[in-house]
Amino acid sequence: MDERRLGVVSGLGAYALWGLFPLYFPLLEPAGGLEIVAHRVLWSLLFVGLLLTVVRRWGLVRAAVRERRTLVVLAGAAVLIAANWLIFV
Repeated sequence: MDERRLGVVSGLGAYALWGLFPLYFPLLEPAGGLEIVAHRVLWSLLFVGLLLTVVRRWGLVRAAVRERRTLVVLAGAAVLIAANWLIFV
């Protein structure tokens, strides 16, 4: 499969998954939106921490934390992503 076709198939697959994802939410009915997002944050944090350990890239995290401007931009992005997910869920 050539690169262009693979890109189109990947894009369509991502849109299909994103569109079907809300059908899963009724199965999580006992949990509220905040709990769902909290689980997503926790498990993502653990996965990324493990990934950073495996590829040995913690230095990039330390560099980002040392620069105030980078930290502010990342915190702002985190707030916007959290708001997006809370509205979506």
